[in-house]
Amino acid sequence: MISTVLLSVALVTGGKPAATIVVSEKPTLNESFAAGELQYWVKEITGAKLPITTSSAPVSGLSSQVLIGRRLAEGVFDDDLKALGEAQGFA
Repeated sequence: MISTVLLSVALVTGGKPAATIVVSEKPTLNESFAAGELQYWVKEITGAKLPITTSSAPVSGLSSQVLIGRRLAEGVFDDDLKALGEAQGFA
């Protein structure tokens, strides 16, 4: 069972990006799609376009990161990955 913890993370502040979307060096098709969809809908809702970058090219000046993909979570969020098993989802 995955425990729920609510955190407040700013994606946009004052109409400007406050977060970066991060994918692995070689994202899967699903990871690329997810990053693009997140970028698109945040822009539609707020007017701010979040940058998408790879894990080796961080964007400076932005306080939050949204990690897309299992590879970026391995070693950092192992308990959540274990709870997800082979299912697609988020943690």
